[in-house]
Amino acid sequence: MTIYSTYFSRFIALAIFLFVVSACSKSVESEEKSFQSNIKKLEKLQQEYPTFKTALASQADKVKEAKKQADAESDEKKKIEKLSAVNSMANSEFVRILSSLDSEKKSLRREIDKLQQTQLDETDRMLGERAIKNADFAIRQIDMVIQQGATTIDDAQGRLKTLSKQLKEANQDLAKVVSNAQSKASEKEDKKKQEEQTAEEKKQKEEEAKFITCEYCTSRNEAALTNCKSCGAGLSVKKETK
Repeated sequence: MTIYSTYFSRFIALAIFLFVVSACSKSVESEEKSFQSNIKKLEKLQQEYPTFKTALASQADKVKEAKKQADAESDEKKKIEKLSAVNSMANSEFVRILSSLDSEKKSLRREIDKLQQTQLDETDRMLGERAIKNADFAIRQIDMVIQQGATTIDDAQGRLKTLSKQLKEANQDLAKVVSNAQSKASEKEDKKKQEEQTAEEKKQKEEEAKFITCEYCTSRNEAALTNCKSCGAGLSVKKETK
């Protein structure tokens, strides 16, 4: 092996080592940024939903304590794993549900408006009225849960999880009625187009039946004629092929 190839191999090995170290460092940095963002999110939610402030504060304290333990880890890989777990804890299910309540309420109202603007038959109209009633109830439930709040993490988790299920079902019911109505409208439109196409094809055949083409000169003649008006050949006589 030449001196050049030896130095080149060492250079490649060093480059790989630096890349791995850099990747780990970036991962730690990324998790750190996520942690700061999640803490700010928890603080913002405490301001937006004061009735959940105690539960959110307890969650923030748990997250910060777990962060201290992650910071004490010397192994890079383990530290990244622990920081990732900390961020998952910060963005727990009840936190995600609480942060999405406003958008969920707006989404339900949009779906209600969409359904009310959709043409429905008698069956879908009954289903639609029921779906709208359930959606209105779900929206009132949002307001009630926000008003009541929760003081513990478990209480917040239980209430918001139940609420999330109601919101999901209400959205699905609204979407189902709209989807059914749209499918029926699409089928009706397809049937109309098919009927129009069939009628047009029938009309064309009837028009074609009114005329006959001379096999000698290809002139078009009225079907009632017995001889071609252009060449005089009998219209019923087939042209002889040589």
